[in-house]
Amino acid sequence: LGDALMITPSIRALKKAFPGGRIDLLMGRAASAAAKGNSDIDDLIIVEDEVFFRPDLLKLARLILSLRSKKYDAAVCFSRSESAHIFSRALSIPVRTGLAREGGGRHLTDPVYITWPDRDSVTYEGADYLKLAVQIGADEKAPLDLVIDTVISGPADNEPLIAPSGNYPPIILFMGGGMNPGGNSPLKRWPVKNYIELSHMIKNRMGRAVILTGSKNDLEKVSPFLHEFPEETVNEMGRGGPLDIMRFFEKSAALVSVDSFPLHVALASGFAVLAIFGPTHPAALIGPHAPNCRVVRFALECSPCFWQSKPIK
Repeated sequence: LGDALMITPSIRALKKAFPGGRIDLLMGRAASAAAKGNSDIDDLIIVEDEVFFRPDLLKLARLILSLRSKKYDAAVCFSRSESAHIFSRALSIPVRTGLAREGGGRHLTDPVYITWPDRDSVTYEGADYLKLAVQIGADEKAPLDLVIDTVISGPADNEPLIAPSGNYPPIILFMGGGMNPGGNSPLKRWPVKNYIELSHMIKNRMGRAVILTGSKNDLEKVSPFLHEFPEETVNEMGRGGPLDIMRFFEKSAALVSVDSFPLHVALASGFAVLAIFGPTHPAALIGPHAPNCRVVRFALECSPCFWQSKPIK
């Protein structure tokens, strides 16, 4: 979801460069919430994530034939995976650009070569994505502002914003992250005990309540937290869609997140956010203009680390 928001400046740059052109975006269902309502996209083509991560050859063939019939002039592969490059080639699209390592990109007609991230050469991924749009005609000086066009309604009048004993405005805690259709990254997930310790600080030093948010995949974290803070917490875990976190911004003080998607939603909305980083590198995920963002980082020697499950020794 975070990556899906970081490509939005590139899509807007393409729309501006080709105002009469048609832009379709092919996206897995898990990340599609980030693009719904985007006025720069003519058709959001949503497919089940399993089509790419656990491919059914028959479904994949049908998808390829369907997309081929649209006779696209160009393809921009925002995924760095070579399989995505192969997929674009299978669509018989004449111009294909994507990010590639030096010596790679053989399935692309116009690859953009970048240095693969290591601790000494980390660049903002949104800027890398913009290079792809520039490769086929967009303005290299196009803004990198994230785009969210979806309108989120506020909480209902009878819906409490904070627990009775809390003080306005509360702090939003996003207790999720590190789980994607292509695999899980346990290193990116903060232990529940850390959230509890942080909430004690929020309660005792600031006198504020907290709003718990996160996906249905993170519901197991709620019980120990609510046992510790039965009256100072509003539990929103697993409720609504990914962008519903925006409905709390107006009457909350700040967001604390270890996951990139709520971080990017907050940045796009101009909302204050405390971003906690472990294996990933903040320079890759936070753009050059983020005045309302503060970073707490546990600088691992491997950072940026991309293991799915390898433990830290």
